[in-house]
Amino acid sequence: MHRFFLNMSRGFAYLGGLMLVALILLTCVSVLGRKLNDTLHGMVSDGILVGPARWLLDAGIGAINGDFELIEAGIAFSIFAFCHCARSAAAMRRRTFLPPNCHQALIACSGP
Repeated sequence: MHRFFLNMSRGFAYLGGLMLVALILLTCVSVLGRKLNDTLHGMVSDGILVGPARWLLDAGIGAINGDFELIEAGIAFSIFAFCHCARSAAAMRRRTFLPPNCHQALIACSGP
């Protein structure tokens, strides 16, 4: 039984790694599409190769809609996939740049 869950957690870790690679590709395609869209709009407004530029714009060249949300969900999946392989849990910690005395005073003033 232990071997089954260990292999399953390794499988999830591999899936998490593949998800990160896919997210990297998604980010690159979205950034390149956004830049190409801006360039094509500039070409249309300047009158340079208006026909091909208009055709590419009409074809949908541009940023991927919802890329921020897809990346957010994919990162969350990857974190939890890796945590299962490491036999740990994902934890969020509050970070502060204030000295400890100021931090404690702020917590005391904020109430329960």
